[in-house]
Amino acid sequence: MKLTVLIMLCSLLVSARGLSQITIKQKNASFQTIVREIEAQTDYVFFYKNVFSDVSITVDFKNVSIEYALKTCFGNKPIEYKIIDKTVVITEPKAYKGSKINSSLISQLNEVRGKVSDVKGEPLPGVSVSIKGTKRGTVTDENGNYSLKLQSDDKTLVFTFIGMMPKEVNIGQSETINVTMEESAISTKEVVVTGFHTKRQSSFTGSAITITGEQLKAISPTNLVQALSMSTPGLAMVEEKTAGSNPNRLPEILVRGVTSFSNDNQTVNQPLIVRDGTIISMQDLYDMNINEIATVTVLKDASAAALYGARAANGVIIIERNKITDGKMKINYNVTSSIQSPDFSDYNILNSADKLEYERLAGLYTGTENSLQYQLDSLYNIRFKEVSRGVNTDWMSKPARIGYSLDQSLRLSGGAGSTRYELNGRYGSVEGVMKGDFRKRYGLGFVLEYYMPNGLTFSNRASFSQVNAKASPYGSFSTYTEVNPYDRAYDQFGELIKTLSWDQENPLYEAQLGSFNKDMTQAFSNDFDARWALSNQWRVTSHWNLTLNNGSTELYNSPLSGAFKDEIDPAKRGLMSITNNKGINYSGNLVVSYNKLFGNGSLVSANVGANLNHTDLKGGSFRGMGFYSDALRSINFASSYPSGERPGGYQDLSADVGGFLNLNYMYKNRLTVFTRFQVLQSLVPITDMDIFGLLAWDGICIMKKCSKTNG
Repeated sequence: MKLTVLIMLCSLLVSARGLSQITIKQKNASFQTIVREIEAQTDYVFFYKNVFSDVSITVDFKNVSIEYALKTCFGNKPIEYKIIDKTVVITEPKAYKGSKINSSLISQLNEVRGKVSDVKGEPLPGVSVSIKGTKRGTVTDENGNYSLKLQSDDKTLVFTFIGMMPKEVNIGQSETINVTMEESAISTKEVVVTGFHTKRQSSFTGSAITITGEQLKAISPTNLVQALSMSTPGLAMVEEKTAGSNPNRLPEILVRGVTSFSNDNQTVNQPLIVRDGTIISMQDLYDMNINEIATVTVLKDASAAALYGARAANGVIIIERNKITDGKMKINYNVTSSIQSPDFSDYNILNSADKLEYERLAGLYTGTENSLQYQLDSLYNIRFKEVSRGVNTDWMSKPARIGYSLDQSLRLSGGAGSTRYELNGRYGSVEGVMKGDFRKRYGLGFVLEYYMPNGLTFSNRASFSQVNAKASPYGSFSTYTEVNPYDRAYDQFGELIKTLSWDQENPLYEAQLGSFNKDMTQAFSNDFDARWALSNQWRVTSHWNLTLNNGSTELYNSPLSGAFKDEIDPAKRGLMSITNNKGINYSGNLVVSYNKLFGNGSLVSANVGANLNHTDLKGGSFRGMGFYSDALRSINFASSYPSGERPGGYQDLSADVGGFLNLNYMYKNRLTVFTRFQVLQSLVPITDMDIFGLLAWDGICIMKKCSKTNG
């Protein structure tokens, strides 16, 4: 029995300046010793010329900031310093120029900049750029650009990126260094997984990038989609800054750019996602346990269309989950955690006195009539009195908190003879920096594999998952940036004030009502795989999947909410919306493969297969209004439907069957000739049109320089 515990904590997302806790106790220490102590305890870097060898420093302090440490160590010494971001630049005052301590002039701080691209000229974001032999470095931005401060003895830049060959470049006298990185020649296990069959990388003529699960966890163990975007050139995750740290917003990823069309559910630009031969949704990928992943392969060119048809227009992401390696009893327990802290440094909000003065100068307290002016003067005096009393409410801090994520998974595997089994469970919880929101993930799975002596292998993987999500009752964070700081949140009795100045609703009052927005999704999935090795050249594989989905969404707006402040009729105050959906999907494929390797290194490979897919999704929705109490939060307490509305529903039924033929001939590992043929036939008419069919063909590739046609 083997127990493996993995605990990974992500660092706090806050600025380190002023918060670094430094402890030093030295007597008559050298200048270099003090600098090394500070660098070891912080992420600050020092730039200096070694001209302070005669300086001795005696200090004794504990848990102090970087500013305090520098002032204490160098304040009474012939040393001047300046903090620039995470860099401390040290010089000697002009008064000491030419003295014994200044044995040579300090060199000027140089900078090198440039751009990192792949062989196609596409920029590579997230590339690590470092000074060889040091810990100093940076990463490229979203456009592949970088800039890095240099010292006089820096000689070589090192560029590293997952999936790319590392590269070293001499700095010399250049101020601009542009670099082109090449993809690593060695893919995972020298093969490419296409979702239908597995091919040697040397004989695969399409564009494919493979990343292992361990590589993904090393990049971002708490966010699978983010790790995938950071490790895959050409794959980008679209940032939505207005969503902030909302853990329930599904990310959007792009593999082949953005089309000229768009829609609300992001499916137009979304790549096809295939897990163990079964097509899954973006939500399935987002909620997937990163510890289950063996490899992720990204297909980006026309070779993907020859396998998946028009569905591969935006690229294909293929996920292979871990297999049971042997029959020994094993227990693996994984814990992954991270912490998030709200960052308000980009906001520049007026304090209460400045905001009131700004309103006065803007003429908000100036009227055209005497009676109106009297009211405005009285209103201004009341607010001025509040400011004089020291009222300066920090509204931005009210809905914020320290967010965290915790993901735990347990895997028990073993077997005897030709039988292997695995039982796994998972619990994950994510809470953003807005109070009250969360996303909780539950999972349970069972895997059974059986190997027969005639080369026939069976594998069945059954899994159940559930996701519970809830939006923050505090609403949008932008609301708290618009509330006036001279307004109190609570009255003299400790009760929340409902309406603030200028007829604004108190967002904290809204948050303590019974309003909610929550949803639940459940999924049961069963994957059956069979593989029959008929001989060394012939192999038959088949994959079948059955998936059952069930979900619901509930939204309740309390009758006490400010949204109904102008509604007099109690039968129209309060609103609840409920949506239910369920679906069934079954799919399968059968592939016959032939591979023949000749003594001179030539290879003949052929794959012929067929696949089918059937999906039936149903849903219903309705809304009710007229809730006479905030505590009556069930749809049966609604008095009526909204005017002109009635319950609605939908059904999405689709089915298709397809086939493909893939032929490859590689001569002495140098010349490759290939052809692909694929047909897809829809079994369900699209609206009122005739039955739809798709035919695709790929051309020829010589010396891995391809000229392809699609028709």
